[in-house]
Amino acid sequence: SLSDESAIGVIGKQGGSVVINAKDINLVSSLIKGGTFLSSGEANSQSGNITFNATGTIDLDSSNINNSTEIGNAGNININAKSLNFSNNAKIDNNTFGVGNAGNISIKATDTVSLNTGGISLFCQSRSKPWFLVGWNDVNSSNCSKVTQEGYLAM
Repeated sequence: SLSDESAIGVIGKQGGSVVINAKDINLVSSLIKGGTFLSSGEANSQSGNITFNATGTIDLDSSNINNSTEIGNAGNININAKSLNFSNNAKIDNNTFGVGNAGNISIKATDTVSLNTGGISLFCQSRSKPWFLVGWNDVNSSNCSKVTQEGYLAM
């Protein structure tokens, strides 16, 4: 569990990866951050992946899993669990805002995904459109939750 504004960050020219393996994963008011930033990234920079593997439930409450870049390629976000629950504006973001490619988001839940004031977003400003790979038996969405995917070629 991570709580009380805890953070794990792997940011740099070649960002590292975060892998968490557990029965249950609980993030409350916390941040998991990967990617590269303008001051450290180059067009060919590659950030690492963020991977959560839980045999039980992943609960995201007021938390953010973010693997975004300003310059360079964002890594992937991989979520594997029995159930995945979003609450209190929890979100998963994988974006690129400059030269480079956004990473992909893969969510595999053998039971349910519950979005309650939470969301998943992918945005790519240039090159390739990222993709979602999702698989779950049931999805519950309420209270302004959203899943978005956008991409356009910057001129």
